[in-house]
Amino acid sequence: SGCIPLEINFTDLSSSNATNWQWSFPGSLTPNSTEQNPTVTYDTPGFYNVELIVGNAAGNDTISYPTYIMAESTPIASFEPNISGRMLSFETNIAGADSVLWDFGDGNRSTNFNPTHIYSTDGVFNVSLQATNHCGTIELAKEVKIITPPISGFSANVIEGCSPLTVEFTDLSSANVAEWTWIFPGGTPDSSKLQNPVIVYEEAGNYSVVLQVKNDAGKNTTIETSYIMVAPGPVASFLPKQDGFTFNMMNTSQNADSFFWDFGDSNTSTELAPTHTYAAEGEYLIMLIAESTDCGRDTSIEKVTVLGPNSVVLLDFLNDFRLFPNPNQGQFTLLLDGREKEQLEFTMFDILGQVIHQESLDFSTGHLQKVFNFSSLAQGTYLVQLRSGDGIVYKKVVVEGGR
Repeated sequence: SGCIPLEINFTDLSSSNATNWQWSFPGSLTPNSTEQNPTVTYDTPGFYNVELIVGNAAGNDTISYPTYIMAESTPIASFEPNISGRMLSFETNIAGADSVLWDFGDGNRSTNFNPTHIYSTDGVFNVSLQATNHCGTIELAKEVKIITPPISGFSANVIEGCSPLTVEFTDLSSANVAEWTWIFPGGTPDSSKLQNPVIVYEEAGNYSVVLQVKNDAGKNTTIETSYIMVAPGPVASFLPKQDGFTFNMMNTSQNADSFFWDFGDSNTSTELAPTHTYAAEGEYLIMLIAESTDCGRDTSIEKVTVLGPNSVVLLDFLNDFRLFPNPNQGQFTLLLDGREKEQLEFTMFDILGQVIHQESLDFSTGHLQKVFNFSSLAQGTYLVQLRSGDGIVYKKVVVEGGR
């Protein structure tokens, strides 16, 4: 016996009166020989018979040795990897090996004939097998790709604040992500394929965030409901209601905790809706600062004109401004002439500064005549205000004999 190529020297031990020899070596490179002491080579592993026939003038004699020669080789081996998540197992065919050595390509090895191995990370690994016996070693290698479905997760540098709120999102998913899909309802932009996007929320509200990550093995989604909480910033606004030299401030601000009023005549107030009386006629700028403890401040400015009891101030572009009849029974005509303007704002107040009627008037032709019917008004004095981008004009109208 021996390892292929196995060379064997055969020695004839027959009686000395043999004169011819007929050897049979099936499976060898020299199947037949007539030499007395032949040399034969076997290059294929297996068990082989040997037969010798010797003869002389008196006759022949035969001797046979079944499976007399055992030709051996290096091991025969093959394997196919089976991958389940990060677990690797094998279908193996190993023959003639005294020992094996597996190398899993991640620094780990095994001498088991049919091992299993669990990888700690995803990746591409070169798996090799060495099978050894006394004839030598055979080595096989195959590449395996370990990939598991990703696990999604994220955080944000800020999750609540005042509008506009800028949020920097950080991907905390597992390292094996191939693609990110973000959805940001209410955000700008409202979706992203970036790993770590930056989103701006312009409007107040509570907003959800969705992150889906995927790779060739699958996908995973994280949904955080009402994750981003955006508080509204303050909005300053007010309506000054005039009664002669006195203005009642109707505060229509939103989302504010405190207020500061400047009436333009060196007087101020921190009340919610103050009343202020001016000492002299003129034009004044009223400023309101509405402030939120958490979200800053906003400012609104309105120009008002203070008129005495008999004052009539025409806007520069008006040549004529009449209300007739005045006094009336609640129905009167408004007549305007002057340079063209796109529109005027008509507002009628009662003596308490409450708005009775308000509408936009088309003055694009420079002439307007319109009948107003307020027959349901109570008797009293009312103030008609015309406003344009150039200023404000007022005129009093007296209703007699109303309801």
